[in-house]
Amino acid sequence: MKTAERSVQVDALSPSGEGLGRVDGKSVKVAGALPGERVRAVVHKDSARLVTIESPSPDRVEPRCSLHGECGGCAWQHASPSLQRSLRVERIRRALPPALRELEIGYVPAPQSYRYRTRARLGWAVRKGVVLLGHRARSSEEVVDAKECPVLDERLESALEPLREVLAAVGAEGEVSLALGVGGNPVASIHPTRDVPATGFGVCAKLVEYGLAGAALWPPGATSPTVEGDPRAVVRGADDEPLILGVDGFAQANEALNVELAAAVRRSAEADGSV
Repeated sequence: MKTAERSVQVDALSPSGEGLGRVDGKSVKVAGALPGERVRAVVHKDSARLVTIESPSPDRVEPRCSLHGECGGCAWQHASPSLQRSLRVERIRRALPPALRELEIGYVPAPQSYRYRTRARLGWAVRKGVVLLGHRARSSEEVVDAKECPVLDERLESALEPLREVLAAVGAEGEVSLALGVGGNPVASIHPTRDVPATGFGVCAKLVEYGLAGAALWPPGATSPTVEGDPRAVVRGADDEPLILGVDGFAQANEALNVELAAAVRRSAEADGSV
């Protein structure tokens, strides 16, 4: 299929959030399109770049993020909450064995659509002396610089500028994990991909000076990090008490829903006498 601008009728969403349509009998993914929409798109093989929306879906909403469509961090900000709910439920239904697809599927919505992420993993890259910090671009390893991120908890967003200021001293590129730590203050775990110069080992102390609860630096090949302050993440447990994780310990990004999930598992276990 040659590259060309075509009219595409979108009928569904792919698991990664692109609109799915057909051109000349072949399936095409159109990033940024919603089911029910007719769009103009530049088609190349099995993917297409959205040019304009000829017939918008009533479920289309305006994303709050100025980088939506460029940044690969969020795929569905342009879809209404009700559409997101129906699409997720339908995806679960299709994943079930045919004999179970008529079962009722419960859905617990997130309390909020923005400012819910209490954890994030971001990339950084130094280009011509400028630090780019943010998520990767869609289908790319390139970092999309984000001065703000509306899905991040505001306390995590406040750590972006201090990180951008110090990361050039650490190295040319890498990843940093953000979470909330002691006192609800952000913590950072920094993973450069190249050897760290001597001046880079002071960045953790600088980040603590800027108000982070703690920071950890993992030079390539290190078995333990350089630490300043307390870089451990703190999350709410199912009993609403604080749960302290190890440095880089895993937890769900949406803390409120994670508490709901843990509570649901506990209720289910209590019902059959397992607890």
